[in-house]
Amino acid sequence: MFSEHSNDHKSQPVYLWGESDRLTPGDLLERLQHYHEMSGLETDHFSLGGTVKLLEEQMASLLGKESAIFMPTGTLANHLALRHLCQSQKRVIVPEQSHIYNDTGDGLEKLSGLKLIPLGKNRVCFSLNELKEAIRNAKTGRVDTPIAALVIESPVRRKMGQTVAYGDMQRITDYCRQNSIACHLDGARLFMMSAATKIPITDYTKLFDTVYVSLYKYLNSPSGAILAGPTYLLKPMIQSRRMFGGALWGAYFFAALALKELTSFEETYKKAFSTSQLLFRLINNLPGISITAFKNGSNIFLVKLSPTINPETFRQALSEHAIYLDPNQRPSRTFTINVNTSLLRQTKERIAESVKNALHSASV
Repeated sequence: MFSEHSNDHKSQPVYLWGESDRLTPGDLLERLQHYHEMSGLETDHFSLGGTVKLLEEQMASLLGKESAIFMPTGTLANHLALRHLCQSQKRVIVPEQSHIYNDTGDGLEKLSGLKLIPLGKNRVCFSLNELKEAIRNAKTGRVDTPIAALVIESPVRRKMGQTVAYGDMQRITDYCRQNSIACHLDGARLFMMSAATKIPITDYTKLFDTVYVSLYKYLNSPSGAILAGPTYLLKPMIQSRRMFGGALWGAYFFAALALKELTSFEETYKKAFSTSQLLFRLINNLPGISITAFKNGSNIFLVKLSPTINPETFRQALSEHAIYLDPNQRPSRTFTINVNTSLLRQTKERIAESVKNALHSASV
């Protein structure tokens, strides 16, 4: 079993897929015990107080916002952010490829009466001109139906983790402020994105009224989310969270694991990305394989094997060296891999050597 305290690089598993480091239940218990010994776990009362409050305070500071509130899921965090940002006006502009538009079962329309307007079909984000046209159309109809809020998601899961260019974010949110439109960032993977782009977290968050960050995506908590923004907006969400059945009793376990990860996240992810760049150079010098980045990408990379490599044999050979590809992708000569901090469990030289041996074994 992998232990985060082990120094044996040979046997530690590297997972080139997924949203976290694939920690085992034993790893999580070990981390909880370590946090309890160093800081002391404090219980909460329906997600209020204790270690949950400590996480909320630290996340508010890291995100450059006045307040933060724990949510059990990102879906609820996004929902309540938009529910409270939209008062008398009910229209919300969202990216057509966003999680909110595609993966929440029209929950905002059914439960909060909000009308979603998708823009930027099959693209990472909509353009400023598309936004201007949508605002103009909302104002010039027979019945005035102004836009209340706008969402930007970045990175975009449905577009291979591509990010919205920072300059585009600035132009879009600036225009929204000029038109009294609130802005929400679906930043589930914000901490990872900041490490990938080298743009500080608060440079992103200052553009938005509210920001959501996942606790299980790259912060290695089994569940949970944080929503940050102004106190006047977030305080009433304590009641809304309970109304929606989201006031968990005993959320302090999730909070403690996220706090544990935050102590070293920035340093370890910077190291993971710099190591990945050196590793990919080594691998790209090998015959039969290439690794390339996506435009405006984050931590997802495209891998191509030559026709002389059997993809199933290659995958199996890598697993014999404790290097694992995404089991949800069917064996193919073209697939994606993710960079996360499990990459640091083995040296880049060992991983490159394992890839070399796997290519040799899979040669046909």
